[in-house]
Amino acid sequence: MDSNKTDELSWKRKWHEIIFHHHTRAGRLFDEILLVLILTSVLVVFVDSTQKIHTQYRFWLLLAEWLLTIIFTIEYIIRIIVVPN
Repeated sequence: MDSNKTDELSWKRKWHEIIFHHHTRAGRLFDEILLVLILTSVLVVFVDSTQKIHTQYRFWLLLAEWLLTIIFTIEYIIRIIVVPN
């Protein structure tokens, strides 16, 4: 097997283990970070629905929404890449 192909499979296996198996330390940490990001996203949307806060912090709330959306998109793409089939 080609060395590059082996490295790619090794990378995919490691990330598959982290993302899909919570029994490892790295898997639990990944899940916990993802949970915090999800809750933060919900909080940002909730806070942004208040007109006074939306007006005052519009830029920062929009920035937070976009950053979280980008993070979730990257996480989703990585899931697609590392899944075996």
